[in-house]
Amino acid sequence: MASSPKKVTGAVLDALNDHEKLSMPLLEDEATGRKFALLVLKLLADRSRQITRWLEQ
Repeated sequence: MASSPKKVTGAVLDALNDHEKLSMPLLEDEATGRKFALLVLKLLADRSRQITRWLEQ
């Protein structure tokens, strides 16, 4: 049986591998990568506005 630290390390490595498979198509095509980056920026900006409004209440 694997120890807990080894299980955690394995889970992290599996997650990184999965994320790499998902991110490579975005990184390989500049136009797609740019669209994705703008989407992330929009999501972050929207979230920031929501937090600001919540704090002002």
